[in-house]
Amino acid sequence: MQSAMRPKASHRKTLLWMLIPTSAIVFLFVPLMVQDEIPVFRDAGHFYYPTLHFEHQQWQQGRVPLWNPQDELGRPFAADASVGVFYPGKLIFMFPLAFSTCLILYTALHLLVAAYTTFRAARYLKATALASIIAAISYSLGGAVLSQHANIIFLVSAAWLPLALLYGLQLIRNENRSRACILLSICLALMLLGGDPQAVVHLIIVLLVCWFILPRCPQHASTPTAPTRLPLKTLLATLSCVAAITTALTAIQLLPTLEWSQRSERNMRSSSQTVFQWAGDSLKNNNFENEVVAPKTTDHNHSQRVYKFSLPPWQLAELALPNVSGKLYPQRNHWTFLFPDSQSIWFPTIYQGIIPLLLAISVITLRRRKDTIAAMLSWVLMLTLCAALGTFGLGWIWNQIVPTTTIAPTNFSLYWLLTNTIPEYIDFRYPAKWFVLTSLMLALLASRGWDQFVRRLPQIRQHVFPRLVILGTIFTLIGIGCIPLSNWIDAKLSGNLADQFLGPVSSSGALRNLFTAPLHALIASIAIISICIWGIFGRWQKYPWAPTLIPLLILLDLLI
Repeated sequence: MQSAMRPKASHRKTLLWMLIPTSAIVFLFVPLMVQDEIPVFRDAGHFYYPTLHFEHQQWQQGRVPLWNPQDELGRPFAADASVGVFYPGKLIFMFPLAFSTCLILYTALHLLVAAYTTFRAARYLKATALASIIAAISYSLGGAVLSQHANIIFLVSAAWLPLALLYGLQLIRNENRSRACILLSICLALMLLGGDPQAVVHLIIVLLVCWFILPRCPQHASTPTAPTRLPLKTLLATLSCVAAITTALTAIQLLPTLEWSQRSERNMRSSSQTVFQWAGDSLKNNNFENEVVAPKTTDHNHSQRVYKFSLPPWQLAELALPNVSGKLYPQRNHWTFLFPDSQSIWFPTIYQGIIPLLLAISVITLRRRKDTIAAMLSWVLMLTLCAALGTFGLGWIWNQIVPTTTIAPTNFSLYWLLTNTIPEYIDFRYPAKWFVLTSLMLALLASRGWDQFVRRLPQIRQHVFPRLVILGTIFTLIGIGCIPLSNWIDAKLSGNLADQFLGPVSSSGALRNLFTAPLHALIASIAIISICIWGIFGRWQKYPWAPTLIPLLILLDLLI
């Protein structure tokens, strides 16, 4: 009887913890629903809104939306992966509700799915419930995921990504392989039908990286009952089964998309951009310019946009300093476009909480013997971050030191390496998409960091106040360093031309965000660390509800 009750108690506990991110999502989206408004920033305004609105009309009239006569001279919905008409979540648009209500529900539910799947993934990696909800909040309500309301198909893939990672890890660790194979295929199918095949490729790459790291842990060899790694042949065979099942589940969308993609502008080129294209052109005697290493100057279509929306290295400051680069909306005060190599911004912000960041940093390690799971997450974090940087790789660094016309800035970056080692990867674009996986790794590392922090509470009592002083000093120095930077920004922004879409830049808003960012991070850190000190001196035993304040404060930090 006891064993039968334990799963029910565990489910109740999960539901109680999930009330925290659920309440935040309700807080964000109910006002929009009441006022009959929807977010229309960027692609949400000019593509997803009209497309989904037409799709909603078709479903409401009892017709399956297979053809869209309103786009260009007509486009097949069934062959457009970015529409995702066969994605099961689109059933929401069949409800007898207003379009704006359906769209808000669609967006909010995927944020909720992202929180729940991250909670599940953290629990699988042996995190406590409190640590898991910290990860869930940091990922689902962090800037990298929340801002995807403007690119809804990428929000769909971000929602299912943690669950796909969970079942992928079960598969490569040989834990109930048949079940993991089927469930991983379902998750990948949902991501594909949702409209983001690139995320599926990225996840498979991450799982292969994890396979190389996990088996080398001593505990796998020394503990007979521990899950063992799959042999390489078995792994490849199992992944082939996953690919076959996923293809079967998505064939209704995949086959028309593959046929229609042959007409895509991405197939139009007049130069060899990768070693695969160069080899193919050599065999076919195509007299195309070899631009595998040389700067890309020939094509002005897809090949020139492959590295667009690379994550600039200076935006990484936003991980610790919220909105230090400024905001894109509701009023434009983003100032980093002043940098010479600045590109179009994919994420308006990548902030996902100062405390989750500090917790993640505390357990980052590349040594497998120290903590295998932390090492696995750390390696994936480093690799996905380098991939997200896109054009900002070795070629870019070399061009900053020794400007040259023979080596393109995009060359010898990790993203460039992917395009030259994975066939047809060049058909994808926008390296910043990799950062969603980076955000997930940070969240999972934060859950591990929290549990380690709690275990070490008695030992770190004497170190708390010195570390608080160090933290305060760092943020104070950052604030002082912002003074000369603010003078440069103010001088550069004066008289700057307005953006056609975002409008003029608010210099006062940019300076305000620049100075409030370190103050915000400092106040959030002190508030949350104060609760931790409360626990260090034994108050958590007297007030068992006190640890619950941690995720609530992290949530407040993200919502402000």
